[in-house]
Amino acid sequence: IYTLPDLKYGYAELEPIISGQIMEIHHSKHHNTYVTNLNAATEQLAEAQEKNDVTGIIQLQQAIKFNGGGHLNHSIFWENLAPPSKGGGGAPTGELATLIDEK
Repeated sequence: IYTLPDLKYGYAELEPIISGQIMEIHHSKHHNTYVTNLNAATEQLAEAQEKNDVTGIIQLQQAIKFNGGGHLNHSIFWENLAPPSKGGGGAPTGELATLIDEK
């Protein structure tokens, strides 16, 4: 069973850059929908495999790819965000800053 990962920061900790309400909706509703649908498709896949239902197995592949990809991408997304109190924010430095400044 797949689960919605806990965030390492509160929804409001990224304000004013990202609204706490947007973070809450994006995490608790949007990402959670991917998790819920991935779990449902995974359960249906197990049933189809048990019945040797090849058509059912093939039909479930898209739902598993879509919802599994959404879950994985969002799980990575949350890890790439951090409030200033946890080392996030600030202007880019190093090579990235140089490339941005050159544009």
